[in-house]
Amino acid sequence: RCTLEFWYQLPKASDVSGEIVLARRTLASEDDDLSKLCAASETDSLLWEVVVLPSGRLEFRASGGATLLSEPTKHLQSSALSSITESPKTNDGLVSWKREDGLGGGNHVCLNFSSKGQG
Repeated sequence: RCTLEFWYQLPKASDVSGEIVLARRTLASEDDDLSKLCAASETDSLLWEVVVLPSGRLEFRASGGATLLSEPTKHLQSSALSSITESPKTNDGLVSWKREDGLGGGNHVCLNFSSKGQG
């Protein structure tokens, strides 16, 4: 098992024209040109990456072509003050962009990897 957790700050959505690669795992040899390893277009050594799409969704991409897209989820508010009869809150699956007033844009990602059931 492995957990990768990080926080990131985004600019205003209007300032972004394409995808933003947040995290990436690659596998390269010493003979590879490592100067291009972090270029968004360089996917030859890619194992996986997490990308912010212009739509505001996150996408996890694996080297085999599989993708996972962030989706809306419902959950109960985890506050000691909330009642169990309270209706579930909806997480719309979108990132937070910086607002015109300069606030916002802070985000948190936690990826849990497991090889349980593999082989």
